[in-house]
Amino acid sequence: MSSEQAPYNESTGVIQSWVATLDLLAFSAGIVQAAASQTSDAHLKALRTTLRKANAELSTDYWTTKFYSDNALVACPIHSDGESESIDVWERLAAYQHRLVFADYTVRGALGVGEAYVDEDLAYGLAMLEAHYSEQCVAKYPRIILTKPARRAAARYCEYFDKTINRAASYPLLVDHDGEWFIDYLWIDDHYFEEDLSQHQAIVQRNLNCTAGHRGRHAKHEWVAAYHNYVCEVTGNQSLKVSDSLTIPGPRGRISNADVEQVVEEQHQRARDDDEYSDIAKVIEIATRRIGDPNDGLDEGTAKARQVV
Repeated sequence: MSSEQAPYNESTGVIQSWVATLDLLAFSAGIVQAAASQTSDAHLKALRTTLRKANAELSTDYWTTKFYSDNALVACPIHSDGESESIDVWERLAAYQHRLVFADYTVRGALGVGEAYVDEDLAYGLAMLEAHYSEQCVAKYPRIILTKPARRAAARYCEYFDKTINRAASYPLLVDHDGEWFIDYLWIDDHYFEEDLSQHQAIVQRNLNCTAGHRGRHAKHEWVAAYHNYVCEVTGNQSLKVSDSLTIPGPRGRISNADVEQVVEEQHQRARDDDEYSDIAKVIEIATRRIGDPNDGLDEGTAKARQVV
């Protein structure tokens, strides 16, 4: 693809986009274990095969995707009202995580929306900073969450439809126990599949057993177990559940009209308070923390965002 045909180029500048940052967890540990057991070549071959299949889910002519070590950055320009791109992004991220999880790799990430520019040399924009911050500091578990601006965008699409129809119920999204919206990677083609649950059960139980006694690592797999059990509950596959002695609650469920209305009301409150900077305050803090006077040289709006922290 020529630079003129690329989704982002010098003539486009920043574009309103969906931007995801994705982190393959325990990547370094896998390398160390393979080296210790003298199986590095076999581990590398298996990893390359897995990543090629997973990365193919994110490769399109109208997306820009950058892969580096155990991380991926995905940017999808938004056209018109953006709903079609949104559903495509959610479904492709679900398929990406699905492939990795069923190869026994865990993924944590965040999906943001806003200004972005990504080419071969540069990744730039507030949406990327927000997604990176949310992946590092908010997601916590092996889930791909939506940033606050991304939740508001999803809620706007739901608002277009008759309230008697829960449009969001068809999206591959769930509301977690802590209120975060996340990608439902077991929801493929508008269905949960029993054969997936059977295989997923074995993976989850093995990881719970392997991480027993390692509090931080075990908590991540407890979250996966709680998510798994939720899906078993709603599909009536009780026999495929894993241990019920979990300390982390499962998801609340699919996005409801009440969830949408809550997000919309929060947006209205922000407008009434003229609080357009609160979401970006923390990413501005990250970007400016090590610069002498953090407001020196910043425009008025960015300085205001910095002061909210």
